[in-house]
Amino acid sequence: MIFGDDVDFFIQFDVLFNNNPYPLGPLNIWIDGRAYPGKDPTVTLTVNVYNLVEIFFEEILNHPFKGSNIPLDKLNFDAYEIFEKKVNDQDLFYWATEGFWDNGLSLMCEIVGDSLRIFYKQDDELYREKVIPLEYYKNIMIQLDQWLKDGYPKQNN
Repeated sequence: MIFGDDVDFFIQFDVLFNNNPYPLGPLNIWIDGRAYPGKDPTVTLTVNVYNLVEIFFEEILNHPFKGSNIPLDKLNFDAYEIFEKKVNDQDLFYWATEGFWDNGLSLMCEIVGDSLRIFYKQDDELYREKVIPLEYYKNIMIQLDQWLKDGYPKQNN
């Protein structure tokens, strides 16, 4: 299943094993033609999608971002400090699920105006930045939330 309609940013997952209530399958965020994390075909989808939608979505929208728009090369990406809210002047939000983190994908974000700045890196790469419209991000989260509410497609595997 694909959530989002822009080839430069969308979320993709599929139910490979239906171990009710914990379906397993791949979960990737596609950014500029590359799947992140792009490995581990069996993450627990309901848990990871739930974290993206029910926890991070509301927290991101309600976080008091200052709209700093600090250039990528000036940001400190110490995940521990950001997670512990010790580096609040940068205004980043640590955005990760176990399926991403366990597979080497680090995600952080910030809202600036009507855009979501996404900072990401895979394993030992340097951080990159992707900016998407905030409304587009909201629409993807609404679609994912509907998937959860519908009880996800039941498959007989």
